[in-house]
Amino acid sequence: LMHVAGHGPAFSGMRHFTFVVPPLAVLAGLGFDRALALLESKSRAIAGAAFASVFLWFLWTGSMLARLHPHQYLYFNEFVGGLAGATHKFDTDYWVNIMHEAVSGLEDVLDREGRSSAQYMVAVCGESLPFEHEASVRRRLKLAIGSVPADFFIAPTHGHCNDAIDGKVILRIERMGILIGVVKDRR
Repeated sequence: LMHVAGHGPAFSGMRHFTFVVPPLAVLAGLGFDRALALLESKSRAIAGAAFASVFLWFLWTGSMLARLHPHQYLYFNEFVGGLAGATHKFDTDYWVNIMHEAVSGLEDVLDREGRSSAQYMVAVCGESLPFEHEASVRRRLKLAIGSVPADFFIAPTHGHCNDAIDGKVILRIERMGILIGVVKDRR
């Protein structure tokens, strides 16, 4: 509450509050148990309806996480309008976790073009370590550094990173209809 009221700098959100999640989860579980026990002492029907409501709420949240997979960290609650409301307001893919999907998709495009032996320079907006990890496995993609011209550009959409370099979008990475990353062809 203090963070929200003071508009604190939670750059990528949850990581600043991870240490409080386990005790809050325990308190929530105890609270649900007590509330349901109290309702059951008044009326089994009301307690059953309350239990069903809590169960459906958990099921809905679980379905959101399944739809975001493997990018569950992009879950934003409805107070900000979910992922759609959080896009361009908060850091969404701060660590460029779209990289595996982006590099795999780019490799598929190059395979369809029949260019299995050529090497390409790739510019990345954001942390370059995920790209370097992915590219080390595949060998035909190299990180474009400094003034080296890039054949391709990979970027998440947070902070309008995807608008940093021009190119034709050849791959869109989306979750729940929201664009979270792109691969652009600059050749």
